[in-house]
Formats: sequence, C-alpha cells, structure tokens
Amino acid sequence: MYVLFSFFFFQAEDGIRDAQESRGLGDVYKRQAFLHATMQACLDSGRLLVDLTALFAFVLASIHCLSGMQATAVFLEGVLRTHAAEVEAGESKKAQNCLLLLAHMYNLKLIGCRLVYDVVIWLCESFNEESVAQILLLLKNIGFQLRSDDPAALKSLIQLAKTKAAERSLDAGQGRVHYLLEMIDDLKNNKRLKSTESIFVGERYTVLEHSLSNIKTWPLASKIEPLEYTRDVVLSGNRRWWIHAPQRQLDAVSSKAVADLAGTKSGIDPKILKLAAKYKMNSDVKRAVFCILHTAEDY
Repeated sequence: MYVLFSFFFFQAEDGIRDAQESRGLGDVYKRQAFLHATMQACLDSGRLLVDLTALFAFVLASIHCLSGMQATAVFLEGVLRTHAAEVEAGESKKAQNCLLLLAHMYNLKLIGCRLVYDVVIWLCESFNEESVAQILLLLKNIGFQLRSDDPAALKSLIQLAKTKAAERSLDAGQGRVHYLLEMIDDLKNNKRLKSTESIFVGERYTVLEHSLSNIKTWPLASKIEPLEYTRDVVLSGNRRWWIHAPQRQLDAVSSKAVADLAGTKSGIDPKILKLAAKYKMNSDVKRAVFCILHTAEDY
C-alpha cells in the first residue's frame, strides 16, 4: 500500500513543481498512467475488489488535493468509458468494479451526485438482470447519500425503476428485481441499512480516511471540489471537457423548476425580466437568480 501511494504521490509532486502555465495535454497523458494502473489492478473478472478500489480512490483523492482536478477528470472519463465497454462486453464483475470506483469517488466528494444519477439512469435503459445488479450495488452503498444530496432526483429515479419493471413485466417474484424494489422503498422511507453492509466501514477504510485527512492539512493541499458534470459531458469526446464545458454543465444541472422561475409561467413581472435582459442575464440559471433577488421581500 505505501509503495503504491508513494509512487503516485511523487507523480503528483511532479505536477506541483511544474509551472502552472506549462500544464497542457502532456500532463493529461501523464495522468493516464494512473488510470491504466488502476484498470489493470481493479478489473478482476471473478470477484469484487472492495478494498483495492478504495485504495486507488484514496490515492486519487490525494493527487486531487495536491495537484488539482485534472487527474480526477482524466480518471473519471476513463472509468466511465471502461464501464460502458465492460457492460457491452458482458463482463459483469469488471463493470461492477468500475462502479465501486465511482462509489468511492462519490463518497470522497470527488464527483457530484448528478453524474451518479446519470449512470443509474443509463443502466435503467436496459433494465435486465445484470443492469439491475449494478444498480443494486450503487444504491446499497451510496443510496442514502444520494437521497441526502438530491432527494427530488432520487424520487424520479424510483419512479423510473418501477416503470421499467412494469414495462418489462418483471414481477416482484424475481430475485434481483424484488430486492431492488424493496431497496428503493427503503430509500423512500429513509429506512437505513445496517452500517456493516456498507463498503465504507472497517478498519482499513478508517486508516485511509485518517491518512487523507492528514494530507489535506499539508501546505500545498487544496480543498477538494467535486466535479459537477453530467455523464454526457464527460463522454462528449472533448479532450479537456472539464475546462471547455462549465456553462453547458451549469445549464444541464438546472432543474425545470428553476428554469421556469424566470419565465412568464412563474408570474414574474415582465419589467423584471426586461431588466434581467438588460444586464445580460442570458441563461435560465442567471435569470432565475436575478429575479429571485429582485423580487425578494424582508419580513
């Protein structure tokens, strides 16, 4: 463990010592070495590697603290592409190990909940026995965290899962589907699983959390900001999507309710909307925030 951590720590240190202006695609390719090492170690076709995926996720979080989000962005894209490829190839355990990496990244606040929801929705499109098993793996471990971060999105996901089960005539008597329907009902009713059933417990995980906490106190360490991008943006094919698509991502995560708030349906005074246009509030989110601030009242 310490040999592995030391190797990738010094790789991160190389990135820190480089001048900020010199970081280009060459640095992106250097970060891919960590991705390739992770895929070779964690994509086991016979079993779930809970501890090993946790170790690599913590190393990634450490690199994120010390050298920024670029390594995490490259790693995230690689994991999502690998997961899609393994699902298509029918490699069940390899695909599930990719999801374990995503679960650990989400638990460490490296990625936001929207991307995890996107992955689950993508799996719901097929809604076969294997995709149900992968949805179960995610919801079992991070379902309540998803519920806390975005309960409205979880409600939509629950409705989608039930609709898909009904469309495909998957009754509650089928094992995995029955377990999934039970689990989403537990999430809806805030009925928590036993802590021992989570992958985020145990002595090894506690040691890793303690080590990461120490790294966050280093002078060169920065606060971890989660990547709040959708799955479509990450897999868009842009080489540096985390730089070129911030506004598209902001528009993507805005809900319909927020978008409607700045429209005539919400009853906003047309003068306020005209004033928002004058100040170039040209996106739904900006317009909504502008209207909220200018129509708020003190009590």
